[in-house]
Amino acid sequence: YRQFYQANFESFKNSSEICDISNILLASRIVDTLYAKQNDNTNKCKYVIEINSLGSQETKVKYQEVLKQYFEKYKNDLSEDSKKRLIKNPIRILDTKDINDKKLLENVPQIKSIFTKEEETRINNICNVLSRTLSNIFELNLAQDLVRGLDYYTSTVFEIKQVKHNQNSLTLIAGGRYDNLINQISDKHYNISAFGFSCGVERLIENFYADKFFEASKNNIQNNDEVGKIKQSINFLNTKLNINDKTNTATQDSNILNSMLSQSIIDTRVAIVLLSKTNFDLNIAKYGLQVQKMLTLYGFYTSIFNSNKSISKTINDLSDDNFDIVVFVGEKEYQKNSFNFKIINKNVSEDQKNELHLLYREIEKKIINSNK
Repeated sequence: YRQFYQANFESFKNSSEICDISNILLASRIVDTLYAKQNDNTNKCKYVIEINSLGSQETKVKYQEVLKQYFEKYKNDLSEDSKKRLIKNPIRILDTKDINDKKLLENVPQIKSIFTKEEETRINNICNVLSRTLSNIFELNLAQDLVRGLDYYTSTVFEIKQVKHNQNSLTLIAGGRYDNLINQISDKHYNISAFGFSCGVERLIENFYADKFFEASKNNIQNNDEVGKIKQSINFLNTKLNINDKTNTATQDSNILNSMLSQSIIDTRVAIVLLSKTNFDLNIAKYGLQVQKMLTLYGFYTSIFNSNKSISKTINDLSDDNFDIVVFVGEKEYQKNSFNFKIINKNVSEDQKNELHLLYREIEKKIINSNK
């Protein structure tokens, strides 16, 4: 068996595509942060974000029947593992590692052929925003054969892979949406949407820092002391991923501001709500994600939503979910590089409100300057 440390990230009660985009961008920033610190001209590599949509549960069931009909014609040519998958879950055949099976996938029907209009629009929206907001170290690839290894996924799935010259690609971070999982494991008592991803801590260390770290640490770690290696590796990674990086201009400014603000202000929960006349506006989404990133850099806990409810209903729902502040981003805010916020936590004092107004105006100035 194997033992490893795994870092997990999850978002609940948010079914909009902006939640998927925000989580994928967060995953990409983990890689981007490490890449910026480690990569040099002697170690050229690229990162690919493979993304796909499995549609709704109903679409998956329809697709299973389509695949059954297709693979039945080649049943005798399938590997033993794929023959079992053909009975239990034909979609998993798309994830096969068998060379002969892969040849049969060249003409396999694609799931997008049975997407509803809403499902097609959703994955297109996600890809369009990601292509505009991802760091230039990433290549975005819509991969129709990406299904992930677990059956509970629906809609968006993704993997971030490292590709080095003359080497096989290696998955660093992976995840997706699983809106039906909580309903299943709670015996249908709770129906809560969810999106999440995970990464193996040792794998990140191994691919970004192993050579340099272990060389520097070899005098302090015995060859047989695996526990010591793991502990020091994790401490090393935590240091490298520390958001309070002195090279980050926004974070330098936030450190100065944070020294003037009470800790209760910095640790507040902020909901960014996108307001648009259509179900999903690409420009507003991109700008809302910029606001979220800046608020996160300044120490706030943030979530982003695309709401089609009234403002009062939205505020009431977010208050019930224990958010302290709501930030509204619409067409007017996008055009002016601004944002409006409302404090919905009634326990916030007047002094704290004044502090928040000061901080938010400073953040707004940074956004305006970055978009010039």
